[in-house]
Amino acid sequence: LKFQAVYDELREGLSKGYFDDLIRHYMIDNTHCSVYLLCPSKGLAARKEQALADQLAEYKASLSEEELEQLIAATEELKQYQSEPSPKEILEMIPLLTIDDIRKEAEPIYNKVLSEEGIAILQHEIETNRIAYVDLLFDISHIDAEEVPYLGILTEVLGNMNTDHYTYQELTDEVNLYTGGLRTAVNIYGLQGSDTYKPRFEMSGKVLYSKVPKMFELFENLTNWLWGLPLLITILATGVYLTVRSGFFQFRHFGYIVKNMFSKERRQEGGDDGKSLTPFQAISIAIGGTVGVSNMSGVATAIATGGPGALFWLWIAALLAMVIKMAEVTLAVYYREKQPNGEYQGGPTYYMQKGLGGEKKLPFWKLFAVLFGGCIFMTWFITLQNYTVSEAVGSPFHLPYIVPSLLYVAAIYLIIIGGVKKVGVISSYMTPIMCMLYIVGSLAILVVNFDKLPETFGLIFKGAFTTQAAVGGFMGAGVATAMRLGFARSVYSNEAGWGTSPMIHASAKTDHPVKQGLMGAFEVFADTIVVCSMTGLVVIITGYWNSGLQGSELTLTAFESGMGSIARALIAISIFLFGLTTSTGWFTYYSVILKHWLKNNQKVLKIAEKVFILGTPLWGLLVTVLTLYGNGTPAQLWVIADFTTVFPTFVNVATLFILSGTFFKLLKDYKARYMGIGKVDKDMALFYEDKKEKEEK
Repeated sequence: LKFQAVYDELREGLSKGYFDDLIRHYMIDNTHCSVYLLCPSKGLAARKEQALADQLAEYKASLSEEELEQLIAATEELKQYQSEPSPKEILEMIPLLTIDDIRKEAEPIYNKVLSEEGIAILQHEIETNRIAYVDLLFDISHIDAEEVPYLGILTEVLGNMNTDHYTYQELTDEVNLYTGGLRTAVNIYGLQGSDTYKPRFEMSGKVLYSKVPKMFELFENLTNWLWGLPLLITILATGVYLTVRSGFFQFRHFGYIVKNMFSKERRQEGGDDGKSLTPFQAISIAIGGTVGVSNMSGVATAIATGGPGALFWLWIAALLAMVIKMAEVTLAVYYREKQPNGEYQGGPTYYMQKGLGGEKKLPFWKLFAVLFGGCIFMTWFITLQNYTVSEAVGSPFHLPYIVPSLLYVAAIYLIIIGGVKKVGVISSYMTPIMCMLYIVGSLAILVVNFDKLPETFGLIFKGAFTTQAAVGGFMGAGVATAMRLGFARSVYSNEAGWGTSPMIHASAKTDHPVKQGLMGAFEVFADTIVVCSMTGLVVIITGYWNSGLQGSELTLTAFESGMGSIARALIAISIFLFGLTTSTGWFTYYSVILKHWLKNNQKVLKIAEKVFILGTPLWGLLVTVLTLYGNGTPAQLWVIADFTTVFPTFVNVATLFILSGTFFKLLKDYKARYMGIGKVDKDMALFYEDKKEKEEK
């Protein structure tokens, strides 16, 4: 009865042409529709019957008299056989199934737990007629229940787009031709013996055993498309836009950025109250989180594949990335929140909530925040830092890999047990030491080969603008390849646009957001222009860039050629320190998102923080143990990890575009206050909380 009013209103609307208006608006007058007219063809059925009769007559005419008689005899014999009842002995051969034949007890299916590049694989050994069923599950239980449905949009996007190797139609054809179907979904799973339910983001497919590699190729295409040109173009376009709108700030005021970083006043700004991070501690954590193993192995691979010219494009991309990092750090500080204990918390999820949701009133801010926070949290489980460090340290010192693995876990615990502040204090000492250790070793090789520097830079600049011919183990590369690899290595190394380091920069005590933003710009310079350049120059100047080697093996060989056996110890110690600062730095990122997510439930937050402190080092240790003592499986499954980085970057860069106006206002104010460029607006609110307070008054 409560719907009666609705029905009455609908009846009244029908009498006034309600559906007529809908049809006219959404169908007849809709310019985005296509009209198909299906017209019957008179005599079509008769023409088809005649065509079939002609085809049969042609076939009959092609047969000899003997063949025709044999066909007629065989047909008659078949008709006779089909008309007669089957003999009793034949009927008895047909198996009959009764209810008593069905076993009442369930057959146990034993599981085998494998390790695939740090990912737990649950394998069921059951007969499936040589069909492999694969389910890739991502834990999304940390996402609020009311926000889980937003991930349904993601399931619609994946598989309905072009990739690096296929158009949408080609991808659909490949899936239909080689597999039994690939699908994505968000499902809810119950835990055995419990009333608890957990949501999972699921990618699944089925395929014949012989086609399993093809299925993983299709899975990989879905992620590689996102990691390819679309992501690079998005980030670089953002860099160009911010560079032009800021008046080429990072180029015109590069000296000021460096001076600001090393000034005594800046390093001591805010003092150390034992709770909040100082600006220098914040950037130490940020640099420690970005400078990692990839600075050594990734750059070497880019040069081995794209030639020395890739290093030039790495520099160009880094210069553009400086303003991206500056913008996201500035916005993180501007939109941050002051906690009850006096600490500051901020980052992409904060400026998505307050900037997109609060100021711009955009309803999709929750989707952005869920994608960003959820994917960042996935990296807590998917980590190879422990195994990489164990391998790098164990090999040169002839130690079982489990020994450095356990030492690495102990070192992480010693640092993170004191929380974010302890990480900042230790990073402020460790980050400069590890960077200087690597830089000094690199400079020593460059000094020894000083006479080759002109030739080295000649290879770099020539390779950046001309096609490089094959030589030695180098297969040759065009300008586009060098550009793509250089841009990619820069983007993936300094994490500009990813939104990670702004979460720790926002915790720093500072009286102007742009002040910390300048340190973000310097972070990119230190990570890419300095550390990555050291690797690239050593690899090129020693002549091993065209040896056919790649990755860390290429870097290690180049260093050994210039420093001898001591290089192994230097690289091993550097990797240990790089990995340690990366793991502890990322712990602070998880902490920021966790506190934002559970800020209204302090009791649960305290428990969750303890769980995170306990679990952060253990996932890496588990990966190492499973890799060393478990069974190996195909490396293609590592493609799963790509999802954890590509989506945060896309949504964060999109947010930077939308909120760039706020960044430009803050930059203009900073230039007027501290650089003497322009007029100071005394009414300008330097932080979002101050702005809201003024508006309420």
